[in-house]
Amino acid sequence: MGITYLRGRASESRSGNVKSGSMEKVCKFWAEGRCVRRGRCQFLHSWSRGDLYSYLANLHGHTKAVTGLALPDSGSGDKLYTTSYDGKLCIWDCHTGKTTAVINFGVPVGCLINEGPWLFIGLPNQIKVWNTQNNTTTGPEITITLDEEGPVGQVNCMAVVNGTLFAGTESGQILAWQASSDGASPTANPIFIPLGVPSSMKHGGPVVCLCYGGNRLFSASLDHSIKVWDYNLQCVATLKGHSDGVMSLAFGGYYLVSSSLDGTIKIWATTEKGNIETVHTHEEGHGVLALNGITLPPKTCDAKEKEESDDQNSILLCSCNDNSVRLYALPSFEEKGRFFTTQEVRTIQKGPGGHIFTGDGSGRTTVWKMNL
Repeated sequence: MGITYLRGRASESRSGNVKSGSMEKVCKFWAEGRCVRRGRCQFLHSWSRGDLYSYLANLHGHTKAVTGLALPDSGSGDKLYTTSYDGKLCIWDCHTGKTTAVINFGVPVGCLINEGPWLFIGLPNQIKVWNTQNNTTTGPEITITLDEEGPVGQVNCMAVVNGTLFAGTESGQILAWQASSDGASPTANPIFIPLGVPSSMKHGGPVVCLCYGGNRLFSASLDHSIKVWDYNLQCVATLKGHSDGVMSLAFGGYYLVSSSLDGTIKIWATTEKGNIETVHTHEEGHGVLALNGITLPPKTCDAKEKEESDDQNSILLCSCNDNSVRLYALPSFEEKGRFFTTQEVRTIQKGPGGHIFTGDGSGRTTVWKMNL
């Protein structure tokens, strides 16, 4: 991915004013370039803390919360796609940090994911599907309608698993479609055939996250629960460890990680008896909105140092409703740094070359770069 423009912004974070004893909140006047208190200001004059990552750039294209970030494999590899509750999809040139196109759907966009070159855009009662390998700017070619048997509301989350598209909705239902190309060319638009999912495939509240791992589909809901679905789309477990809405899920190795508005991050694992139970709870103190994980590149070291560092090679990123993103080494939860924003981060996406993209409630997308 082209990062010529973004690299030039890295020095802004490293020279930022982060004073001992300052409040862990960005000065809104500094963010607007007009703080007159300078060294006497009690708020942060920096977008990040720690040596692991640095701030590169803020991308301004939306007027409401960013709901999705995607980097589809469209051939050129230099486009970032973002969606928002303002109803727009923005396409960004990663060389310049400028928008190359804006598509207005006229209704709030609840989520955005990609699978290879394909983009899936979640709207109220429908999903737009776009093959970015066929075209990069003209927009989606396929519409999947969800309200044939009654409206289900906003599509809040999606996941693609072995050619099956799953969607979690405001009504609590989880719907699914099987993609079929009928032997057509790889670039041809597929047909999405609705799967007859069980009527019990739903939550008691809006579904806000879907995650796949260990041959199972996990769904999280504002009804405080996590449900586990097998390959027959039958619920095999309901996890009830959280006391408020479950906002995000991540799966890695043998573990499921969940975050909640109750201020906790939980690590789940399957016991010898086959039950999924909490093996660790991290108390955050603030509602946790979004999760993502990265694996750090190995360092040059001797065998003993490698053995000691292997367990700290994974970093969990979690955004909190205090307008920050925390970076934790796993499994110790040792904090490795923080990103700061002016509003809470709703979505986090990993990019190539050690880049991280975050989208916040103001409509701003921020780009961060690992300090290699």
